[in-house]
Amino acid sequence: IHGYDGIHTTLVCPYFINTGMFPGVKP
Repeated sequence: IHGYDGIHTTLVCPYFINTGMFPGVKP
C-alpha cells in the first residue's frame, strides 16, 4: 500500500501542477 501511495502521489502531483489547480505547488 505504501508503494502504491508513493506512485499515486508521483502521478497526481505533476497532474495538478500542469492543470494549474494548485499554482502554489509549482516549483
